This record gives sequence, C-alpha cells and structure tokens, in this order.
Amino acid sequence: MDGYDGENVHKAVAAYQTARGLTVTGVADASVLATLAREDASQALSAYVITAADVRGPFAPVPRDSASDG
Repeated sequence: MDGYDGENVHKAVAAYQTARGLTVTGVADASVLATLAREDASQALSAYVITAADVRGPFAPVPRDSASDG
C-alpha cells in the first residue's frame, strides 16, 4: 500500500470484504474495522530498540535511484 486512499486501497478493502462476506464497498467502514479488530487485536506498531547486530547488517545494496534495480 502506498498510504493514499486510492484505487489500490479500495481494491484491497473490497477483496477483504468479499473474503469475509461483508457488503462490498471498497471503503474501510465500521463493519470492516470491527471485523479486523475481532480477527486480530495485536498492535499495529510497537517500540523496538535497535541492537548492535541490527547495525552490523548485512544490508542489501541500495539502488542509485528508485527507478533502478541496482
């Protein structure tokens, strides 16, 4: 997801609604949010402390630009 309320989000929400037998609107309405909360009550975000092992890597190569794969 790109973080924008656009076509991809609407398709994903519609697919979720279809899979759960909800009315398909493509909008994350109250029924979608309630179903999500029932199915997975885990936190979306959590605190994490970076360790020395995280800093050591290994890391994947970073492309020179976003349109390039290397």
